[in-house]
Amino acid sequence: MQTAMICAREAAKAINAHLTAGAPLAEYETASRRIVWERLRMGVGIKGLADKVFWSDSLTAMAMRVLGTKGIGRVLRCQRLFWPQRVHDHESRVSGHCR
Repeated sequence: MQTAMICAREAAKAINAHLTAGAPLAEYETASRRIVWERLRMGVGIKGLADKVFWSDSLTAMAMRVLGTKGIGRVLRCQRLFWPQRVHDHESRVSGHCR
């Protein structure tokens, strides 16, 4: 979900809470910053992992052509590319690291 959509959703929630329960509108800023910060932190982590796996622009371009975006996503989540998923693939995705 894009950042603007996330912030719009949080703004709608804050306005609703303000109109129905008198909640302060400052809660919007707190909630939207928390959510956006989490997304940005996750993006930085994924970028760091991608830089380790695809260490050059030409290698990244070749991988994108061969694997496509779904394949690249599977690589970054430590999942199998071409064969059925094994149990440890799911566990590594849940724990957040490759085996």
